[in-house]
Amino acid sequence: MVDAEIADPNTLAKAGRSTPCFPDNLCPMQLRTKAAGSRRVLEMSSNSNETEVVRQLFNELVPDVATGVVEIRGIVREPGNRSILAVVSKDPAIDAVGACVGKRGDRVKQIVAQLGGENVDIVLWNESTERFIANLLTPMHLQKVSFDEASHEATVHIARDSERPLAGRLAMRSKLLLQLTGWNLILEK
Repeated sequence: MVDAEIADPNTLAKAGRSTPCFPDNLCPMQLRTKAAGSRRVLEMSSNSNETEVVRQLFNELVPDVATGVVEIRGIVREPGNRSILAVVSKDPAIDAVGACVGKRGDRVKQIVAQLGGENVDIVLWNESTERFIANLLTPMHLQKVSFDEASHEATVHIARDSERPLAGRLAMRSKLLLQLTGWNLILEK
């Protein structure tokens, strides 16, 4: 719980929204004022799963997701920083990633705006863990992926031309990639 002073407890009601970046029906936090001695404080508490906010936005703004033609197979999120979605199409004629991005990125831009500028990565899901990891690490050029079941580590062998700056990107996203794949990814040249 976070306590913060607010000048006018009625400002939330006047604004007509619970938070500045989410519509009321998608608000991941519950905000309310309460008395704390001689002052009023704003109380925040989580009222929904953070990934459900992203799922609802895609359901509302991407017709192919709403109709079920494109399925969201996984979502991981660091609120305010980055979300990664794994999507797949039930219709081979529909590009799942393209449907979510939209023409000139208009759909994903709307979602990014609703999330307050949070980065949103959309990748093609695949039943093959090796292929799925390759999709997650695109545009890195992978030579192979080796799996160690005992330590639950996947060693990704990359081509020398993919070393930098893409390898740095993996380090920043490693926690999210672990949550999405279930494998701790290790890069090797």
